[in-house]
Amino acid sequence: MIKEAIPHIYSLIEQYQPKSFCEIGSHEGLTARLLCHKILEYYPRLTYVGYDAYEEVPKEERNGKSTPDKEQLIGRLSWLQRKYKHFKWDLIVGYTNKTLVQPRKFGLVYIDGGHSYETVRHDYSMLKESKIIIFDDYNLPGVKQAVDEIGKGYQMDFNTERGKNKKWVIVN
Repeated sequence: MIKEAIPHIYSLIEQYQPKSFCEIGSHEGLTARLLCHKILEYYPRLTYVGYDAYEEVPKEERNGKSTPDKEQLIGRLSWLQRKYKHFKWDLIVGYTNKTLVQPRKFGLVYIDGGHSYETVRHDYSMLKESKIIIFDDYNLPGVKQAVDEIGKGYQMDFNTERGKNKKWVIVN
């Protein structure tokens, strides 16, 4: 997540005060720690659900990122759990086309997993009833194509750009 996006996302958190947070593409937990910590200021019983393949992900799906370190994510979430005794979290390992097969609804969703058109469409289709959905890496062709289709009829709340990294938000 880029620094310029943080105030916008924090503003959404302050306005809507989500009680649950789902992250597709948990990677090493930097975004999880940052956003969970902010949400926990408003709602100390937050539930976080992270999805990541944590296996060899094809290059086109990784967007140049290294293979994620699950232990770093677990450490960051465990730290939050020690600090906020009612904070709960779950990590679901595997590709979302096999692990996210029933629709789910969350207060906040951050989609930054696979970057192919098919993966983004699948992840959205399973989470589309969620209140706030943030798509990362809108600049990538597969993400952009999926989000442009998904976004018809929605107004974009913000599009933060720094270099190649863009975010796109839908608020239901």
